[in-house]
Formats: sequence, structure tokens, C-alpha cells
Amino acid sequence: MASRKRYSREFKLEAARLVVERGYSAKKAAERVGCNAWSLRDWVNKFRCEGVFPTVNEPVPEADELKRLRK
Repeated sequence: MASRKRYSREFKLEAARLVVERGYSAKKAAERVGCNAWSLRDWVNKFRCEGVFPTVNEPVPEADELKRLRK
């Protein structure tokens, strides 16, 4: 039986930043870093509850700038 893979807090935080600050979907970010998309969604929610990231409806300055630059 395979054991569960453990990720450090730093790894989780950087993966979650791809979703929150860079605008990646959870699926694409998970593929990029090599983890499960459901786990990544949980990490994002956990960090939002802890206050590390803004809530869903709160704007992220970096994300707004990236959207503007992409246009």
C-alpha cells in the first residue's frame, strides 16, 4: 500500500499562490507542481481562512495588474 505524500507549508503556499495571485486554475496549477487539484483547492481555502490570502470577493492587486497586462 502506498503512503500519503506529505508537502511542506512552503510548497503548499507557493502552489496556492499560483491560483490566487497568478490566475491559474486549480487543475492547471496542480499539474504544474505535481499534486492533486482537490488538495490544492483545500490549501487555497485554508490559507484564505488563515488570512494569508484575501477572501474570494476581495481583489488581489497582483491579479488585477496581470489581467491588465494580458489585455
